[in-house]
Amino acid sequence: NGRELASLAATRRPGIKVLLATGMELTKADDLSSEEKLPLLEKPYSAPELSRMVRTILDAGIQS
Repeated sequence: NGRELASLAATRRPGIKVLLATGMELTKADDLSSEEKLPLLEKPYSAPELSRMVRTILDAGIQS
């Protein structure tokens, strides 16, 4: 799953920034991101939404 992949990536590259994307209902998907506080984008999303989220993560320094 995405959270496990993010965790593995963080062990190999500390400080890597991660954005999870899901097609699940947001209430169920919240469980995926709440444990590690990873940013979550619900599908379907538009290019501008993705761009805003990526910019927010880069600017805020959110890391996995």
